[in-house]
Amino acid sequence: MSHEKDQALERLRKLAGESRSRMDIPDIIEAVLGPGTDDDLEALVRAALESSPGAMSLGEIANGILGIQSWREGNA
Repeated sequence: MSHEKDQALERLRKLAGESRSRMDIPDIIEAVLGPGTDDDLEALVRAALESSPGAMSLGEIANGILGIQSWREGNA
């Protein structure tokens, strides 16, 4: 796993450890990518998470968000 992915996963694990209930999607995105994300990215991540047939691991969530961000940058 790359250094960027390792750091994103570590921040997501920290958020999960601090959360007493479910994590909100904006908080998940901020943990993975940092502050300053937009509504379009949130909509894409929300759709991806909601369409998942089962529970996702934190690693899968972090990789998915990084992948969506990379796809957006490559198609901008």
